[in-house]
Amino acid sequence: MPIQVHADTGREKNPLFVEHYSSLLSKEERVVVGCQSGKRSELACVDLMAAGFRNVKNMGGGYAAWVDSGFPVNNPLEVMLMQEQDNSVPS
Repeated sequence: MPIQVHADTGREKNPLFVEHYSSLLSKEERVVVGCQSGKRSELACVDLMAAGFRNVKNMGGGYAAWVDSGFPVNNPLEVMLMQEQDNSVPS
């Protein structure tokens, strides 16, 4: 569930964001929020903490920083293509 949604006027804050996560998670659970650059996830953290979530962390720098740091990334399309390749090789 994104913190922002596209609307006719551009990006707007998603009014269902906190409500959605409140229905899925306990306010005591550890939550790590991420986005591409870390900016939207920072806003999401602020909203979740204001709603009473206590253990919220922003993935600083976002997914871009994660990739730039060389951390592993699980690409579902890449995994699917590798599985198809494995299945096409006769045993």
